[in-house]
Amino acid sequence: MSKSKQLPEKKEAYLFFLCSGLTVLCGLLLLSKMYPLHINSHTAHGQDPAYQYLFAGIDILRGHAPYHTDHPGTPLQSLIACTTATLWALMQVAGLETYGIFDSALLHPELYLGSVSFVLLLLSGAAIYYLGTRVYRVTGSYLLSIGCQLSPLLFPAVVPNLVFPTPEALLIPIVITLLGVMTPIIFCKDKSTEKDSLESYPAAGLLCGIGVATKITFLPILAILFLFKPSSVILRAFIFAVIGWLIGVAPIFERLPSMFSWFYQVLSHSGAHGEGSRGLIDSHQFSMALSWLARNFELYYYTLIFLVTIVVLSLARHWLVQDRQNISANLPESTDRIDLRVPVVLVLIMSAQTVMVAKHPGVTYMIPALPFAILGGAWVINNLAFFRIQGETKHWISVIWFVCVLTISLVSFTEATSTLAKNQNKGQRSYEAINNELKKYKNPVLVGAFNCNFIECAEWFGMLLVPEMELRMKQVTPNFLHFDIFNKRLHVPGIGELTEDGLRTTINELIAQNRDVLLISPEFDQLHKFELEKLLSTEIQNLYRIKGLVRQ
Repeated sequence: MSKSKQLPEKKEAYLFFLCSGLTVLCGLLLLSKMYPLHINSHTAHGQDPAYQYLFAGIDILRGHAPYHTDHPGTPLQSLIACTTATLWALMQVAGLETYGIFDSALLHPELYLGSVSFVLLLLSGAAIYYLGTRVYRVTGSYLLSIGCQLSPLLFPAVVPNLVFPTPEALLIPIVITLLGVMTPIIFCKDKSTEKDSLESYPAAGLLCGIGVATKITFLPILAILFLFKPSSVILRAFIFAVIGWLIGVAPIFERLPSMFSWFYQVLSHSGAHGEGSRGLIDSHQFSMALSWLARNFELYYYTLIFLVTIVVLSLARHWLVQDRQNISANLPESTDRIDLRVPVVLVLIMSAQTVMVAKHPGVTYMIPALPFAILGGAWVINNLAFFRIQGETKHWISVIWFVCVLTISLVSFTEATSTLAKNQNKGQRSYEAINNELKKYKNPVLVGAFNCNFIECAEWFGMLLVPEMELRMKQVTPNFLHFDIFNKRLHVPGIGELTEDGLRTTINELIAQNRDVLLISPEFDQLHKFELEKLLSTEIQNLYRIKGLVRQ
């Protein structure tokens, strides 16, 4: 190949690499505002569920099937296990770590979580680069390609999940890579779709299966496999999806019955987390959730409405126009070949995601389908000729669309980083106030509860499903106990969870020794189990002295 033909390809690569690199830089800025995670325990980007995923990964390293199978989240847990083992081994070789891997994880949990966040960010950067190059090869448009690359930064409510070490951060590169794989089929206008299907279905199927294993909220995305041709390829793609899912959940095979039981509980009850009355949907909650989703994801629903309109108008055009040959003669040759399967599948995916999340609300549950808002817009622009829009008009529509996407991305990223910074400052003020108060007490026994933003609280919460690790806490924090508000039990380093009698005996013995037993916790009704004296109140948590247990 001549040098003149290679040069444009290099320029494209540099441009798309630059865009993915800028996204990675944005992610690093998010990291600086998010960490340490335990400080943000009062927010959606704190100990819950990041620390439970960390210790689930540790459980895999211990040779166990994790008890944490709610989502199920196993691919992320496996990634955490690999990242943790690799970082620990490198530190051992460099002489930076002398402890064993499990004690090291207890001593430096934020270091390992931060490394996982960095790996997830690099995976997203690679996926973004891949998507940009794939869209350009099919459409030949820099604007559409870069616009699609910006999709992870479009919605401020979920932008931090680019680096927050939970399943959503892994779903982002999975779905973006999947869209890159499917790009020739989504944007192609000629008869090569069947050839592209044969080349793409194994990778697409495997990605879909791993996506569902990462989080059940990925399930509606499986509909993208219906874009393959012919039907036999669709069937093979779903077989690969099953294989991908089995690979993803391999570490928890023995836990699958309890996982399916949990899923059934969630599905068969109208409330969140399997609560509420028996039934699929609470109509009042569902309508409120739809309104809430519309406020948080306006661009997503504008795109959905636009795609529905296109499908309806295109079908009306097909049914109502009698003399199609005369009309087609007045249109460019390729404009009558629009494939409605693409917008129909996009509408199906976006609508199904909405119904799923409206039943079980959570902004992050929308993440798998959010890139389809940008993909839908890019698809419409790429098919403007069908609507008799070409030339300069099409170019300026592309420019306007790109400027809007870029502007929304900048505003969303700025809003997300500002919110993270404010939350971190609030958490830091509370942490420092209580930490300074603790200095007044000599050798106190500390008790932490859920969402207390001390690192020991985060560790104890993460270990609730890995009880063997609690025994190691005696060497790490022997004077820091944990009160589990969910079952009202006390956890003691080196001993584990106490019975009701054990709790009463332990508290009474500590008080009898004239030791200050201090509780760090937000206000919870479950704390009424103790006789408490409030010593310090902050905006997110309080410091109490435990004077005894309330007589039942």
